[in-house]
Amino acid sequence: MARVLILEDEEMLRTTMVRGISKLPNIEVSDAGTLEEALSQIDAEPPQMILSDLNLPGRSGVELLGELEKRKIHIPVVYITAFLNTFKTMIPMHANVKVLEKPVGLNELRSIVLEHTKKKDIEVEPAPFGVPDYLQLAGMGRYSVSITVQNKGEIVGKIIVVSGEVWSAQYELQGGDEEEGKVVFCNIAFLTGAHVSCQALVGDRGVRNIHDGWESLLMDAAREADERNLQEHEKGNTPNSEGEDALQEGKIDEDLDAIFAEEE
Repeated sequence: MARVLILEDEEMLRTTMVRGISKLPNIEVSDAGTLEEALSQIDAEPPQMILSDLNLPGRSGVELLGELEKRKIHIPVVYITAFLNTFKTMIPMHANVKVLEKPVGLNELRSIVLEHTKKKDIEVEPAPFGVPDYLQLAGMGRYSVSITVQNKGEIVGKIIVVSGEVWSAQYELQGGDEEEGKVVFCNIAFLTGAHVSCQALVGDRGVRNIHDGWESLLMDAAREADERNLQEHEKGNTPNSEGEDALQEGKIDEDLDAIFAEEE
């Protein structure tokens, strides 16, 4: 029996989803209206899959990924949220994360649940969530978050996102001008072996030192990572950085024509 957790704050919609999904064979459904309620259930019994809204009261749905990573739980997470049809570009995502645009038909949801819960093969454990994963979700949902990058147990730097826009990037206990902010971002966005966490932004956002869009920042950081890889290769060392390939590794469905924009 596979257990699916539905995280949705709108009670009527949540009830409809629970009823529809629970009719599937060998599927047990639980539900929660807030992230805290969901975490309580996850701690009691981890589900095999989560269907979640991004806009939630209190802590946003984007923080779910960090909480799962803390618990070393690697399961499919499908976000279902409303977006304006502004962009028509394929935004690479983490292999365990999929974003659907509301409205989503119940039959489609059932098919997605069956697709993920019927997989019996042992799969390679997916890589931890990184800066691109959190930044893309925060940008799409226009959330304010603090993304912390740690290496060998020590905080290397932080990236601040305000209402979906990258606000600043700085090394621990250091500030800087706009140019330095971009340098810091590029140095930590694809840092090999780093542990990345994401929390809701609380308190002072600090001085802004980045004004570029998150899409272009990620591409610039990926290019620089590729250049570092090439330099390491020329020196005879094996490259470890993810680089631009990392932006491609997380594609969930090659046929998905994702439309990500500002949430309604």
